[in-house]
Parts: sequence; structure tokens; C-alpha cells
Amino acid sequence: MLIENITLFFMTTVKDRIKLLIDSLTGGSKTKFAAELGWSGQYLNRVINGTSGVGMQPIIAIVKRWPFVSATWLIMGNGDEVEEKNDARQQ
Repeated sequence: MLIENITLFFMTTVKDRIKLLIDSLTGGSKTKFAAELGWSGQYLNRVINGTSGVGMQPIIAIVKRWPFVSATWLIMGNGDEVEEKNDARQQ
């Protein structure tokens, strides 16, 4: 279990972390996640499945919509998914 957690920590990309957010914030519903951000499902698929890296605009949109999500975690994978100071999930 510890090795799996360490591997998950070091092997995730921004795209992987967005997929984790989709699971934790919308129960895995890409459609709901995209709608919460005002995105089309096609745009979300390009963000998480595209061959290029994730730009800053999707990251900014996610952090604006869910301010408790740690931008540092989302961008770099460091720290916790949720910032302690903004731990109340605003929905």
C-alpha cells in the first residue's frame, strides 16, 4: 500500500490530478465536472486526454470554482489536494 501511494505521488501529472478531482468532486462524472466549469465535454476531454500539456487557463478555472483545491498540488503534485485554510467544500 505504501509503495502504491508513493508511486501515485511521483507518477502523477496535472492531467492525472484533474482526473482525481473529477472522481472526488463529481463522483467520476466528467459531464458534471465540465458543466461546473462551463466547459463542453469535448473541451474537458482535450484537457485530460490531449497530447499537449495542460495550460494555466484550465487550472485557474478549477481553482476559482473550487477554491479549497490546492493550486500547488494541482500544478506540481506537492502537498495535499485540499488546502486546510479553505477546507469547506463550496458547492
